[in-house]
Amino acid sequence: MTKNHLKSLSAPASWNIERKGLVFITRPNPGAHSLETGLPLSVIFKTYLKYAKTQREVRGILHSKQILVDGVRRKDPRFIVGLMDILDIRDAGEAYRVLIDKRGKLCLASVKKGGADTKICKIRNKSMCKGKIQLHLHDGRNLYTDNNSYRAGDSLVLKIPEQDIKEHLPLAKGMFVYLVGGNHIGEVAEVVDIVGTRIHLKIGDTAFETLRKYAYAVGKDKTVLSIE
Repeated sequence: MTKNHLKSLSAPASWNIERKGLVFITRPNPGAHSLETGLPLSVIFKTYLKYAKTQREVRGILHSKQILVDGVRRKDPRFIVGLMDILDIRDAGEAYRVLIDKRGKLCLASVKKGGADTKICKIRNKSMCKGKIQLHLHDGRNLYTDNNSYRAGDSLVLKIPEQDIKEHLPLAKGMFVYLVGGNHIGEVAEVVDIVGTRIHLKIGDTAFETLRKYAYAVGKDKTVLSIE
């Protein structure tokens, strides 16, 4: 085994891949996402989209086509594409958002036409830097702002690749959230209350609670972006 690959049986459980018939699979380069929450472009094109069968074919696609991740062209088959990232296959007119399905597997959800330039990012924490508020987002981005209303746990709707903030989605009562962990992983629920590290939610008439860290705010009256 080389450093560029890992055994399929050792790949994260969140990767929706065939494990028995495949010995090795591409290991992504270190990036903004962990192995559990991201996939290398090679796996996406070979296993998920089935646009290629070999690594050579993947390289051909990346070098001959306009393949954008969050609005930036990528040519490395090992580049990691993670949760909420936007994969835009410009030449084919296709765009996908990386999500987690109800089985806990990373999946690609089609993005509606015109939606490939918008992304939801969760604020992990914030700090002060040179007199400015620095927001640390879940995908490794750091944004500077003078607005002190942004809180850890809130979401921002960004225009990519410019990183302009289009909308602020606070993690608060009455908001809709997308869950990336717990028994209701991959579902959208409404916030009933937040107490410490726990968040109380409901889906229809079903009430439940989970960890606050699993919730991504995605809208107030409805989800800002399609996540189906």
